[in-house]
Amino acid sequence: MGNQHVIRENDQLAIDYIAGLQTLSVVEDETTRQLFAKTFKAFGDDTRLRLISFLTIAPACLCEMVDALDIANSTISHHLKILERGGVVQKEKRGKFTVYELADKPLVKALLHLLKQEEGR
Repeated sequence: MGNQHVIRENDQLAIDYIAGLQTLSVVEDETTRQLFAKTFKAFGDDTRLRLISFLTIAPACLCEMVDALDIANSTISHHLKILERGGVVQKEKRGKFTVYELADKPLVKALLHLLKQEEGR
């Protein structure tokens, strides 16, 4: 790393980092940053996007998602856990079934809308 190109000096980097945090002050808090990271991770996979899209129509149990999306039970379970950690879906026990639904449908639809806008670029 002896010939590393330096764009800014270390002092300036620290100043710029703090200014960047102030520009988007919500990410100053580590807990909030981690929640955002988990939420955006939930949207960062093809299978999870398929599950999210499916759940925008109506809540569903695991067996319905397996049948509708033709994805293995274990794969869907794995992705549902990531979606839960990201606060995108929530689950509720109904009799012998666990039903999954979007935790915040307007927020999810807004994020999907933003993704659709990016698709056109």
